[in-house]
Amino acid sequence: MAAMTREAQNRSTSGLGRHVRRRGAMALLALAVAGAWSVEPARAASLDWSPSALTKAPNDAAPDWEIHVCGKVAQVVEKVFGIPPELLAAVARAESGRWVDSAKASFAWPWTVTAEGQGRYFATEHQAIDAVRRLRARGTRNIDVGCLQINMEYHPKAFPSLEAAFDPMENAIYAAQFLTGLHAETHSWTRAVELYHSANPALHNRYVVNVGKIWFDEFRRAQAAEAAERARRLAMSKSEGLEDGQ
Repeated sequence: MAAMTREAQNRSTSGLGRHVRRRGAMALLALAVAGAWSVEPARAASLDWSPSALTKAPNDAAPDWEIHVCGKVAQVVEKVFGIPPELLAAVARAESGRWVDSAKASFAWPWTVTAEGQGRYFATEHQAIDAVRRLRARGTRNIDVGCLQINMEYHPKAFPSLEAAFDPMENAIYAAQFLTGLHAETHSWTRAVELYHSANPALHNRYVVNVGKIWFDEFRRAQAAEAAERARRLAMSKSEGLEDGQ
């Protein structure tokens, strides 16, 4: 997320918003991922930010939870905040999307850090947090983090800690609150998406087109997932019926 105005940042950290975010995040996260994934414990690691010392998350070894968590959380948050279906998920992919060879597709990645003109995908939350701390230690402040790439310089009150900043649900709730605030001002989701990224037309014009393309793909994915789930439930129902008839 590119730098926003101070007025917009202050609005997005209103008392009500903080209350909703803090009190509701864990409940929403439980709703989004209950029964679907188990969180892989963060492995102890220490990385330099320099390219020579950086190890990217292997594209062919991404855990299932990390591949899907940003999108699943975004879908839940969209419903709570009244955002059009799949739009926040599309913004997440535009912000932190990475190609995953094993899935042959692009997915928003929760441990993404962007600073100094470079975006990095880390294998664990611990590595991502460590990278942000190293960047701050050497004076870098303009840092985007997490599924929806919240800028830590222009949104300094967004999260109480780096752990919260990288929590997929916390990150998505803050992004949704900010995006809906922009929509309330502009009365246009297209304009809100543009301003979410940047107030500079030279930067946001291409961005909003990219989000539009991803949005269409997110709809396609959602429909395919729903069809697969219906087929799974039908198969289970038939299997249970056969067992009862024996």
